[in-house]
Amino acid sequence: MSQATNRYQNKDDETEQALDLILRCCRNETPHPQEFARTDPDHFAALAYHHGVVPIVYETLRQYESETSYQNLQKLIAIIQSQYHSIIRHNMRLSAELLKIVEIAQKHSIETRPFKGPVLSQLLYGNITKRQFSDIDILIKPEAFHTISSYLKNKGYKPLYPVETYNDAVLFRMNNDCPFYDRKRGIAVEIHWEFFRKLALPTSRFRIWDSFETVTINRQSVTTLSTETHFLYITLHAVKHFFERFMWVCDIDRFVRNNPDMNWSSLLNTAHTLHAKRMFLFGLFVAHHYLYTPLPDHILQLFPKESFQKHLKFVASTLRTSHLSTPGSLQKFKLLLTLRDTPLSKISMLLEYLFKPGINERRIIILPKKLFFLYWIIRPFGMIYRLRKNL
Repeated sequence: MSQATNRYQNKDDETEQALDLILRCCRNETPHPQEFARTDPDHFAALAYHHGVVPIVYETLRQYESETSYQNLQKLIAIIQSQYHSIIRHNMRLSAELLKIVEIAQKHSIETRPFKGPVLSQLLYGNITKRQFSDIDILIKPEAFHTISSYLKNKGYKPLYPVETYNDAVLFRMNNDCPFYDRKRGIAVEIHWEFFRKLALPTSRFRIWDSFETVTINRQSVTTLSTETHFLYITLHAVKHFFERFMWVCDIDRFVRNNPDMNWSSLLNTAHTLHAKRMFLFGLFVAHHYLYTPLPDHILQLFPKESFQKHLKFVASTLRTSHLSTPGSLQKFKLLLTLRDTPLSKISMLLEYLFKPGINERRIIILPKKLFFLYWIIRPFGMIYRLRKNL
């Protein structure tokens, strides 16, 4: 075996060892300190940060702060502690910004549904500092977008797209959100009007505006998605990405444990109307597999005995990577297709993926509104061009 092969094998072994320890931290287990001491501190910390579980890992490592027998362990604790303090500062900054945006929206009678980010951290972990997140996500109705956009731009945010030159057809039919960035303060805000693109999962079927929950952040009440809607969304979102971050497994687990009276009938019914019941069940299956998430017997009985094994194998491969947007996107899409409930939903998803235009098509050519339909024809050629460019 060559030295290069040995090196790669050693790296794989280090990753497996680190992932095993991270998994046990997320299960609230307490590994022996010597096990942490045998890991590469920098590699372990990078993997924990990538998977978004630094706050959870830190809670475990704090127990070993007085353990001075292992120098490597103390180095690891110092690195994770530094990461966690940075996350605290970042989370507090984003949470304060979220409250400002929500307050402005209320003054303009704009209904908002902040989700993920600070809201999910408070709901699932009881504190905005206990969950790692990178940006602010706010769902609005399309007609409110330009008001929110003007406020953000006046505050120094730059939109990812030149929204002032995009007509509403381009903006709302070619994408489901618009990110805004304040580079000086390191804050990203994503304004959504839909949840998913190119998955044939209509946002209207989530019935977002029919019900809501409230969460208190820094003594201010914030209206967010209903428990069932939030849970269904984060589960389908995690499955869409095949759990590239272990944080998403933890979120599903916390949702179930924190809500023993979950309305499972409503969840399954909504997933059924989306033709995504298998996707939803697979998300639950992953959480149950890795974190022993306590699910009702009637949910466990819905799991297919063998058909999730190839999907679980792909999840295991994504968890071992050290970056997002893992390779094998075509394989990922094929597996997602097999998780749809009906042949029609599979066909709809495939057609959206192949033909539904996005902002990339707009960048290739600017068409007048009357010729907007041509973007559907241009889309496949744009995909071929981008694939060849990336080869």
